[in-house]
Amino acid sequence: MNPNGFLDSIQNFFKSKTIFANLILVNLLVFALILILEVVFTVFVYEKGFIYGHLKLVWSYLSSTSDMETFIRRPWSIITYMFVHEGFRHIFGNMLMFYFFGRYLEQFLGSRKLLSTYFLGGIAGWILYALGYNFIPMFKAMGHGPMWGASAAVIATVVAAATHSPNMKINLILIQVEFKYIAALIVIGDFLSLKSGINSGGHLGHLGGAIYGFLMIKQLQKGLDINAWLETLLDRIANLGSKKPRMRVVYKKSKAATQSDEDYNYSKAQAQQKIDRILEKISVAGYDSLTNAEKAFLNKYSKQ
Repeated sequence: MNPNGFLDSIQNFFKSKTIFANLILVNLLVFALILILEVVFTVFVYEKGFIYGHLKLVWSYLSSTSDMETFIRRPWSIITYMFVHEGFRHIFGNMLMFYFFGRYLEQFLGSRKLLSTYFLGGIAGWILYALGYNFIPMFKAMGHGPMWGASAAVIATVVAAATHSPNMKINLILIQVEFKYIAALIVIGDFLSLKSGINSGGHLGHLGGAIYGFLMIKQLQKGLDINAWLETLLDRIANLGSKKPRMRVVYKKSKAATQSDEDYNYSKAQAQQKIDRILEKISVAGYDSLTNAEKAFLNKYSKQ
């Protein structure tokens, strides 16, 4: 494999500035920032007890907790905790899984749906985690602790993609595995791990994200978009401070308006057939088997 080609592909990925790429980038930047702070505190401000105390302060402001008194003082942590990771293996596993499944969800449903599913899946994970540690006997006995990591948000996207297209296949080294089997293994593994007492809160959060991803797609298939309110809110936040263009009325016939009903229906059917062929190709050989033109067509279709 050409190292320069690999580095170029990574550079082009982040240069794309898609929501999918930006989510991964933010996770990496927060992880890098915390590593830098660890080095600074260790090398330049060395004092017994000082390093641990200040790093703990950084973590406590970014990570979340099931302790309601603490959480009320730091409500932003319900969002920031999704971007904080404990070590390289932690962030690598989460971002690798998100890379494989997040891009498919973006192609299926568009960038806005991917972003809202990430956030709402993470929030759902926190809610189940907080409920467990405040009301379920086993978790209450463990006492409150910090919560961090993108796992709940990532698993929400995994389960959403698997619920949307259960028979879609992903290449895993020498074999192809359908989405539904990967999602099932993750959910069953987290459920069975609850009794171990090791990272039980994390597993509880994962299940919260999984439940949300599943319900979101099922409701969407029924015609109810439970992500819509957050997407509207994010659009308004993104538009804050932007100047509204002056109203200008332009009368222009669209391409569809110049077509007869018969021609329009025919072109629409042709486009749908092309989409079906592309999705079938993905299910057989994976997303990477698509040509650049097919990827561009699928991306355009997902935004309509």
